[in-house]
Amino acid sequence: MQRNLKSLNDNHIRFIEHYIMYGNATQAYLVAYPNTTYTSAKADGWMLLQEPLIKDELEDRREKLAIANQITKTDIINELVDSAYLAKSDGKYNDYAKMKDMIIKMFGYYEADKVEHLGMPISITLNLNEDEE
Repeated sequence: MQRNLKSLNDNHIRFIEHYIMYGNATQAYLVAYPNTTYTSAKADGWMLLQEPLIKDELEDRREKLAIANQITKTDIINELVDSAYLAKSDGKYNDYAKMKDMIIKMFGYYEADKVEHLGMPISITLNLNEDEE
């Protein structure tokens, strides 16, 4: 996998176009590089998303789409919230969960907090049994 791309090639453009449409890096990578395995596409698709040129192009295209369609993030979030509550009231809990997941992603709540590691060994124990204190 390349690091710090100097320019975008045709495969990168195909990856970007598919990713913009469907939001799935693995599937976009499989479209751009059809001879790769699913396992490789899963890792390499994520790696492409980390490339500054890819990130910049994705951001640029998203901005252009939003302007062309006169859509703001606020519009999208408001519509998702309304749709989520409607789905929940209609008993469509899978749809509700998907929409809540999309809202959470848009707010960036799934992004990991940065943790600095000082190189010292640590031990972490998780107690998942709520009855014990």
